[in-house]
Amino acid sequence: MNPCAALTAQEELPPGIEPLVLWEPPDGEGDPVVVDNMLVRWLRPHQREGVQFMFECVAGLRMPEGRGELSQLFCSFPLFSTRLCT
Repeated sequence: MNPCAALTAQEELPPGIEPLVLWEPPDGEGDPVVVDNMLVRWLRPHQREGVQFMFECVAGLRMPEGRGELSQLFCSFPLFSTRLCT
């Protein structure tokens, strides 16, 4: 069974909550990396920032500064779900 099959149909977000786009191709071709709405709806603003930061570090887009804490469990769920399904 495909673990991402349930994530193919995007759930609608409540008013005031924007999708969490982690990366968009610079040339406009290809698909952006987007966190599933089922997870986004529950993230607080600081958690959204944490998911974005962790993605950029894992993808090599940013180097972590200092010895910041990257083991925020709740932030890791959307990150790993997105990485597995893209």
